[in-house]
Amino acid sequence: MIYTVTLEPALDYVLELPEALKRGVNRASSASIGAGGKGINVSIMLTRLGAKNTALGFRAGFTGQQLAAMLSDMGVKNELIALPCGNTRINVKLRDGGELDINAPGPKVPQEAVQELLSRLSSVCEEDIVVLAGNASAAFPQDIYARLLKAVSSSKARCIVDTSGRSLLSSLQYKPFLIKPNREELGELFGVKVSTERQARRYASTLIEMGAQNVIVSLGSQGALLVTGSGGELFCGTLPGRIVDSVGCGDSMVAGFTAGYAERRDPAYAFKLACACSNATAFTYGLADCTAVREAFEKL
Repeated sequence: MIYTVTLEPALDYVLELPEALKRGVNRASSASIGAGGKGINVSIMLTRLGAKNTALGFRAGFTGQQLAAMLSDMGVKNELIALPCGNTRINVKLRDGGELDINAPGPKVPQEAVQELLSRLSSVCEEDIVVLAGNASAAFPQDIYARLLKAVSSSKARCIVDTSGRSLLSSLQYKPFLIKPNREELGELFGVKVSTERQARRYASTLIEMGAQNVIVSLGSQGALLVTGSGGELFCGTLPGRIVDSVGCGDSMVAGFTAGYAERRDPAYAFKLACACSNATAFTYGLADCTAVREAFEKL
């Protein structure tokens, strides 16, 4: 089984504007509400790929109930822990020819709820894969990622981590099976600007030395790089086409690798499927469907 963990899931309110955003009153040409959060996106994409998974995390209030209902309607199994007060956040995504995202703060999470999630993770099996995705806000202890990873490591399940900064660095002592920094996040870890594939390869290799078993570096329009603990390196470019929305591309990449590895236990196949998912989502409003992913896979 695959489990995803989203500490602060959301409802995403997407507004399309016919012209550039300006001060004063702006009128949207369309509006939509969808389930959001990095781990939630991974679960949605996994489900579209036919990979069985369960979404874990927290929900609160009427917006949390709506989130759980939307996931169920999409066929995404979820066991989100209900919090005693507050509401699951609503993030606003403005599309006016560009992308402007306004992320709201999440509800307070009591220690009892955190402990319930830790207990759930400590009960997974060695054959399972756990995906930890997203950054933890001030609503959580600073060491929350280390505690989550410690719980998973006790079961010997493979853990995939998609976060940044201190949370990513703290995960390395638990030897995560895969981490996926983008170029900017990779540079921030080492206090440098990563502008070439050669630099990305160098710093990804350093992360391997620091504990990661495999590293994918997403390089935006330049493609993606996989560096493995066994010394292997793979590069995958991007497909030509008009990028519709970059939101969810990284999450799609994580989902593709996770589904591919769960299916064949082959990092090369998993990486190609990861890149297919990311490319397909870039050309799609929202997350790509399995048909678009299959077409992208055949072209890469």
